[in-house]
Amino acid sequence: MPKSTDLQATFNINSNNQRQITSVLPPQIHMDRFKQQHNARSYRWRFGQYRPEVAQSLIRRGHLVRGLGRSPHRLARETLAALERFETCSGYDDIPALDRACHGVDAVVCAYGMDPRLQLDGQLLLLRAAERAEVNIYVAASWNGDWTKLGLGEHEAYDAYVSFRHHVEMTSPINPIFIYIGIFAETIFSMFGHGHVGPDMPLVWDPNTKTMNIWGSGHTTWFWTTESDAAEFTAEIILRDDAAEGGF
Repeated sequence: MPKSTDLQATFNINSNNQRQITSVLPPQIHMDRFKQQHNARSYRWRFGQYRPEVAQSLIRRGHLVRGLGRSPHRLARETLAALERFETCSGYDDIPALDRACHGVDAVVCAYGMDPRLQLDGQLLLLRAAERAEVNIYVAASWNGDWTKLGLGEHEAYDAYVSFRHHVEMTSPINPIFIYIGIFAETIFSMFGHGHVGPDMPLVWDPNTKTMNIWGSGHTTWFWTTESDAAEFTAEIILRDDAAEGGF
């Protein structure tokens, strides 16, 4: 199990006539609970650099957030102060911690990173915890390109997502929500702390010449979304009345 990747946060909401949200992050998982005074749902979430935006979007909507992770210190002070509480876990396979995080929530939002062990093993463990807690809204870690037409081996970076989707369809009563945004704008423009397109590739955006390195004819549409917009979309999606139906 990877120990170096930092898990960010899970969010849950808990109260009468409220929704709970749980969020989960990379191999170091943070869970946050969001509490809303009306129509609140519970979710579990995992983000990475993206986690603060999602937490803030949910908090602005009146949710109470509970965190789960190896350490609360990766969260900004103001975000940590806004949490209902923070629970620690040893890793993505810490079943008791996952169960504590999902207990009593209405929804789970997973924001694990691209590590295939997190995307497949980690997400399945989290999903099973959601099942045990009788949660029926689960936002799967995605926020990437549309991989629905890909088969295994066609794009290795998406193999774990494809496997997770089909395994869940065969074995789980939960219908996950997958969100496609193309690529984060912060990643395209290689903003500090937000990664870049590939570990062995030149940066897409050259800040010195103000030009972009592109592939193809130059006429292909590149789909990208800012982290803040993606967080806002996610917060609205999980509050929909039909969120439990899942989909893309």
